[in-house]
Amino acid sequence: MIREKDRPLLSWKASYSVGVASVDEQHARLIFLLNEFRSAIEENHGCEVLERTLGRLSEYAETHFAYEEQLMERCAFPDLEAHRRLHANAASRIRGFMESAELPRDTLCSVVLVFVQNWLLNHIMGADKAFAERMQAHGIT
Repeated sequence: MIREKDRPLLSWKASYSVGVASVDEQHARLIFLLNEFRSAIEENHGCEVLERTLGRLSEYAETHFAYEEQLMERCAFPDLEAHRRLHANAASRIRGFMESAELPRDTLCSVVLVFVQNWLLNHIMGADKAFAERMQAHGIT
């Protein structure tokens, strides 16, 4: 029997695919890192492990954002600047969480987890899917 805490927070689903393999792979990696952060929280790891895990998630997210923006530039995506702002806002929020000393650690971890999970799924299913057709039309698959 699988215990609730052993289940991943999120699992990659075909419905998350934007039809561009490299972007899908990066999205799946972000989901893996989010699950890793959740595991660190549930296993009651110390602040150092949580900070390192969240740091990996944050760094990879910024790498992914830069990659997506590069693809959008190649496709002359008309909403590139709006998409960049979405990325910048998310990165800023995550950095803000990492620097926050105002909330107790358990509360802060829960807030970060919920924010990243919701933001990532909404972003993939909305903004990223919006430029998927354009990438495919430019031969990016």
